[in-house]
Amino acid sequence: MIRMTRKEFQKCKNDEILNLVGVYIIYSTSSVTSGIYIGEGDDVRSRLKAHDKNKDFWDELLIFTSERMNVAYAKNIEYQFIKRAKLSSKYPLYNGVGGGRRKLGKEDKEHLTKHLKDFYEVISKSNLDIFDVRPDAIYKLDRRGCDIKVKITDLDKKSVRVLSGSIVGAGWSTTVGMRGVDYQTLQGGAYKILEDVDLVLNEDRPYIFGKISAASFKNENSISLRLVLKSTLG
Repeated sequence: MIRMTRKEFQKCKNDEILNLVGVYIIYSTSSVTSGIYIGEGDDVRSRLKAHDKNKDFWDELLIFTSERMNVAYAKNIEYQFIKRAKLSSKYPLYNGVGGGRRKLGKEDKEHLTKHLKDFYEVISKSNLDIFDVRPDAIYKLDRRGCDIKVKITDLDKKSVRVLSGSIVGAGWSTTVGMRGVDYQTLQGGAYKILEDVDLVLNEDRPYIFGKISAASFKNENSISLRLVLKSTLG
């Protein structure tokens, strides 16, 4: 990952070293309300030079590339970055479209996933919050006798917290899945959670209490918990 300020870019914008295939993000360090823009190209330098002329909101940029990077990888990574930005809702997104994916073979898909994991890890270690999930986002399931509220505590570890007071409907409840949970049995067979419950969900089958799919939980933008949990991967 290459990280530089807009002023630094303006000083080296004609250098051949920036003639790279990759994905870039431009954003403001002064306000999350200023938004971000995510793009890709076989020459990110020319794209950034254009943004320097016609986009005023940004003062810092990131460039993601690697020895294996090509346009197909870049387009897929751009797509995943845009999706994750939308799901996290941390910054307003300037992109009008969601990017364009390219079909990849099995081996290439594996390398794409590794690219994404490596890039997200670098972002995290650099203390950049561009893809952080809003800490106050709540995902709800309020049908079939349920009134369950969940928050994400660690996106990359697939960790969530079921909030106390949540009610698990009789049709969803299972004593096996509720082992170790402090709950009260209500009339009709529903369970009321008495204390917050921290869970690490299975990556392939993310089910809460072993039975309720993460896809059933939606945030205020009608985005499912499962989609957000999957957003770290390609």
